[in-house]
Amino acid sequence: MNAQAVTVEAAYGRPIMSSFHAFWSLGAFVGTGVGSLCVGLGIGLATQLALLGALVIVSAPFLARPLLRGEEAAGDHRIVLPWGNRWLLLLAGIMFAVLLCEGAAADWAALYFRDDLGTPAEIAGLGYATFALAMLLGRSMGDRWVAKYGGGRVVGVLTAVGGVALAVALLLNSPVAALLGFAVYGVGLSCTVPVCFSTAAARSGSHAGHSIAAVATAGWTGFLLGPPLVGTLAHTTSLPLALGVLPLLALVIAFSARSVRSTPAA
Repeated sequence: MNAQAVTVEAAYGRPIMSSFHAFWSLGAFVGTGVGSLCVGLGIGLATQLALLGALVIVSAPFLARPLLRGEEAAGDHRIVLPWGNRWLLLLAGIMFAVLLCEGAAADWAALYFRDDLGTPAEIAGLGYATFALAMLLGRSMGDRWVAKYGGGRVVGVLTAVGGVALAVALLLNSPVAALLGFAVYGVGLSCTVPVCFSTAAARSGSHAGHSIAAVATAGWTGFLLGPPLVGTLAHTTSLPLALGVLPLLALVIAFSARSVRSTPAA
């Protein structure tokens, strides 16, 4: 999908990757809302997944028809690791960190609101819903910001602000502060993934598909490892303290932001 988006972005000649990823955040927000509604109605998880799976099976063939085919989609469908390229390795590290943060927020925000802040189960999902909605808003504006200020500066400023906001919210330990903290954190992370993909494609020469695959592999590794990492830390300490890893990683991303820029691939 990102190879598709990079190809379209190159044809436009201006940043549009954040707009594509805004729809990812929209899906996350809607999915959280559907899940919370089902909890309130007493609909079990197995039933939810069965209905959503049927919807995907029916809709996917129609949605896939307009996708680009052949070389223009830069679609080299194999796992590529970034070990041979120092710059790509740094970019992959940023992707690992940011998607680790996203995965941890997705899996632990609701439990933090329910178990540590004492919110009812049916509204505990508001923590992640707020995070996803904020990411949607940030990504909706991201292309304009990147075009005006550059990808590195946008990523650096947003992740720094988001990290500080979440750290303060965790220290205050109240539902209102947590909602605001996760919202600012969502905006803070919103542009990092789109900018990294655009940068990987732009600086890859003739192997945009390889670079996209490399940073995506690192990113999804972080997305999968984030929840169990926070869970392990929470088991040995506490969940609020374990979630403190997330603002620290945001600050690491902010300091690494000079390595990213977002010129569309030629």
